[in-house]
Amino acid sequence: MARCLTLLNLLRCDLAPLVVDRRERDRYLRSLDRANEGDLRPLIRFFAELEIVALRSELERPVAATSEAVAGGALSVLEAGVARFRALQAETGAQERAEQVARLANDVHGRVGLWLTDMSKRIENLVGEISAHSIVTVQGAAPPDSRSRYWGRQVVQTARSVDFFVNRHDGVWWQRLRIHALGQELRYLVFVQKVGRGETGVLALTVYAELMGDEAGDDTRQEAETVLISTPTESVTWTYSDTAEARWQDVTELLDTTLAAALHKFVSVLG
Repeated sequence: MARCLTLLNLLRCDLAPLVVDRRERDRYLRSLDRANEGDLRPLIRFFAELEIVALRSELERPVAATSEAVAGGALSVLEAGVARFRALQAETGAQERAEQVARLANDVHGRVGLWLTDMSKRIENLVGEISAHSIVTVQGAAPPDSRSRYWGRQVVQTARSVDFFVNRHDGVWWQRLRIHALGQELRYLVFVQKVGRGETGVLALTVYAELMGDEAGDDTRQEAETVLISTPTESVTWTYSDTAEARWQDVTELLDTTLAAALHKFVSVLG
């Protein structure tokens, strides 16, 4: 009933309807239980996060269907693509949004790096108790560094999981926490990405983690296993006029809960 009433009000205001992803079902049910007990705050926050996700996904601009696009031949497809790219670059305020977004992303990126560095020192002390040869490092990159184009597959996967198109034209801001111990390696990645085609002025922070193991008696390494990827509400969104501080508490909560989940997977395969 609560969701129906909320949907009705959103539709009356021409806002995007809420969609509960199957991965969010448990949280949705917990929030409903709390609401039935008289505490509406978890449900309100959950609905607000879903609305952010819905609005963010609407930043995707429509592109002609493949059959329609190729009908005019190869050069026509290329000409249409070039024209669309020029139109995006020429939008009013695009340059200003790009500059403000870059400043905001650099601020968020730096804060995430400090948070992970502090956490890495604590992790190193604990992991060192079970492995004298453990390695715990933090590394990152941001545009215009060429390394900002690393982790392309993981960047796209998290964007798809959260349901938005990521603009990788200039690269992304990423931080990586690497933990290696007892033949297992965890890579915990935090991405700050531009949302939508062109300079929309919207940023999203997402997370991804993968696990790799040394194969016994061989120098080769097995393919990385994805152990964590952001769900639609496991992300934080800013617009170009925001400050990093405005959503920093949400960021630290997201980092803490997702890193805990990734570490749980890591320790479960040790020894």
